[in-house]
Amino acid sequence: MWNKIPGRFPSANWMEFYMRPESRMGDIGEEPLVDPNIEQLRQLQDELRKLEGPSKEDIEASKAAAQKVPGKADVPTLGEEARFPKLAEISAGRDLPFFSRAEVAKHNSAEEPYMIIHNRVYNVKSLLGSHPGGDDVLLSKAGTDVTKDFEVFEHSEKARIQRDRDMLVGQLVPAESADWNAETAVAQVVGEAPSESTRYMRYKAVDATIAIVGWYLYKTLQNRKPLSQFTYSRALRHMHLIMAVGIFGAVGTAQAASRAEGQTRKQLLWWHKQTGVAMLVALLLRVFFRLRSGIPPRFPGHPIVQMIETQSLRAFYALALMLPVSGIANEYFLKWAPGSETTGKEEDDQRNDRLAKKSIDAHKVLGKLLQYAWLPFHLGYTTMYHYSQGRGVVRKVSPFI
Repeated sequence: MWNKIPGRFPSANWMEFYMRPESRMGDIGEEPLVDPNIEQLRQLQDELRKLEGPSKEDIEASKAAAQKVPGKADVPTLGEEARFPKLAEISAGRDLPFFSRAEVAKHNSAEEPYMIIHNRVYNVKSLLGSHPGGDDVLLSKAGTDVTKDFEVFEHSEKARIQRDRDMLVGQLVPAESADWNAETAVAQVVGEAPSESTRYMRYKAVDATIAIVGWYLYKTLQNRKPLSQFTYSRALRHMHLIMAVGIFGAVGTAQAASRAEGQTRKQLLWWHKQTGVAMLVALLLRVFFRLRSGIPPRFPGHPIVQMIETQSLRAFYALALMLPVSGIANEYFLKWAPGSETTGKEEDDQRNDRLAKKSIDAHKVLGKLLQYAWLPFHLGYTTMYHYSQGRGVVRKVSPFI
């Protein structure tokens, strides 16, 4: 049967079929003759094109081809006039004086902290004491062009309208103004593409995350036997471990963001916020499982030590609840709370700014309590004390038993 199909393997004629003259490969025929005059003319055209540079048609063709590349999007426009038309209504009819960059640089004190944002000059003294980022951030940038930092943190339209209404004092001279609609200016804010080493480290981080999650699932499947009703349930043990990882992640991203700038700081703060919301959800699940779980007997010890441990756990629940709530409150009053644009009352904007400042101040204080008081005591004293007494602290809460 195989011999009836030409070229079918195995068959008696498959070799003969592929060795036919028309099927042979590798034989190269003679190249066609080229007229020397035509070849010389092509070389002259190439040299002339190099001297003249690309034509308009070539440039347009290159742009059109670049737009067709998958994942290649146009650079976004950062000009405020195009994105926020309401800003034109705020400054309409105002006779704004002109400033040079050198003149703005002289206003770098707390008395008159001037800043340049999108070629306009602002006196941000009214923000001192109420800015969510703190006075140190404002004073460190006083007298400079902060358009890049301003756009990195994506201020809302409400914040921009309030800025132009209350703090606008002038504009840059045209000769020193930057074109924030140009691609080169936008690239300063958007940031350059990550380097090869950065992409490699990201890939390795993803690989490590996958490996850790795989190990966690493997260990979970290995340890599924029922536990005593007089000890923590396995679900509560898993929540304890997940929350421990989340707490260190939230603290680590906050510390890293305080030492970073630009896009890196923005990304770290984004991860910090997501981790905080995840911890709030995990806290509610932890309370649910805690109410359904058995309670193991306490380690023996001095009554004062036991009382301190009890208050430490209560403080943990309070901190784990108030930290994400205060962060969410700050976001709400900054971006979503109704202000003068909806109610027509400027007092609402002042109230939102005041409450946002109080929320972020409380968030920072609670964060410091968690980092420098609760974590050292819980890990340093409680855990190490019982471990030194030969008590299985890790085994008491570990899900892998």
